[in-house]
Amino acid sequence: MLYGESYEQLSDRMKRTLDEAWWWPPWKFSDIVGYLDVGMDIGECMTANIYLRRKYFPLDSMDRKYRRVQAASMRNQYLYYSEVPKVVVRGLSDNNAYLLALDEIIRKAKEIIKRRNREFQLWLPPFDLSCINLVKAHTQAKASDAL
Repeated sequence: MLYGESYEQLSDRMKRTLDEAWWWPPWKFSDIVGYLDVGMDIGECMTANIYLRRKYFPLDSMDRKYRRVQAASMRNQYLYYSEVPKVVVRGLSDNNAYLLALDEIIRKAKEIIKRRNREFQLWLPPFDLSCINLVKAHTQAKASDAL
């Protein structure tokens, strides 16, 4: 509800205004700050990149200063913020080795995110990541890169 009216009751103009401003209804994940892109390098290391919305960059960042003269759509862009240090996967044929490396990547990413803003949280899926066959995923990704 917005000022006592549900979204469906708003005028088309107001709906368009809210949609164009990237307005998010008050859901559990209503203010997505960024995302974590996890992957493997060309060797045996897992790494990740952190992307943040432009408006969440530090105030003295050139990306943030640039935002002041841009439209709302520019303020809501996701930009590269930081790389998570690499973690060696010890046993490329063992899913548990990938899971241990992934746990370390997530731990390091949380540290970087908390340094940026202590209120930011890294959302993880509600299931155990061991149900994903990371060995198979890595093998298939390497095969597709070779094409």
